[in-house]
Amino acid sequence: LTNFEYNTEWAITANYAPIRQSILTTPEWNTHTTTSSNKSAQQNLDAMTARYTGEVTNYLFSNEVFTGSASVRTAAGKILGTIFKAAKSPSITNVYTDSFRNTVIQAFKDGFESI
Repeated sequence: LTNFEYNTEWAITANYAPIRQSILTTPEWNTHTTTSSNKSAQQNLDAMTARYTGEVTNYLFSNEVFTGSASVRTAAGKILGTIFKAAKSPSITNVYTDSFRNTVIQAFKDGFESI
């Protein structure tokens, strides 16, 4: 799927955004994203959607994959889950207690140790 030719074909056929930005400049992608009266309404909608996706791709969130990145995401999720559960106390003032602070500190320690 990361092969240039396969990703180009897949992105156009499946009408998904390509995973390689270089595909956005190919003649095939340009043809795919051009609307015309010779295309059906669905094909024109697909073309407009694909063109828009290519235009905003630099503004979308993405993160690099690195060794251990899955572990970091899992640990961060557990940290946030622990903090949010602890913050669901009956009163907002409870988040200022030593107990809550200790929960947050422990969540970060556990998260760091799990990576």
